[in-house]
Amino acid sequence: GYTLVLHPSDPSYVHGLFSVKYVWVHLNEMFTTMPRVLPQWPYLAPSLFAMAIWIATPALVLMLRAPLTRLTFASAVAALFIAAPNLMHGGNGFTQFGYRHTLDFLPFLLILIASGMRGHVGPIAVALILASIVVNAWGNVTLSVLRIEGF
Repeated sequence: GYTLVLHPSDPSYVHGLFSVKYVWVHLNEMFTTMPRVLPQWPYLAPSLFAMAIWIATPALVLMLRAPLTRLTFASAVAALFIAAPNLMHGGNGFTQFGYRHTLDFLPFLLILIASGMRGHVGPIAVALILASIVVNAWGNVTLSVLRIEGF
C-alpha cells in the first residue's frame, strides 16, 4: 500500500518512501507541534497534521518516572525498534489527533507508564490521567461536534 502513495510531486516524499532525512521532521512533529491558535472561540483547535504526544496524552509523562528494570528496558527498546521505520517514512499519518505513528509502539509505552506509577496511582498520576481525558474530550468535541479544524 505504501508504494501507491509515492508520487514524484508529493512533498511528503521528497527523499523517497523511507529515508533517515525524515527522522528529525517526525521527532519535531511528535514532540513540538502545538494546537492551532484561532482568532475566535474556541481559540484553540487540534492540529490535524500532527500534535505533540505529551499534549495529546499528558499521561505519557509518567513513563519518565519508570525505574530501570529488565521489563522497562525491554519495553523502551521495543518501542524504539518499532518507532524507527515510522520515523524514516515520508508521511506522518496525515489527518489525526496527536501523532499517528505513536499508536504502533503505544503498548510498550503503556508498560512504561504503569511502571512510572510505581504500583500506586498518586496525585500526579491522577492529574495527568485526568488531563489526558480532558484533552481528548476537547479534541473530540472540537473536531466532531463543533467541526472546527486547525491545520
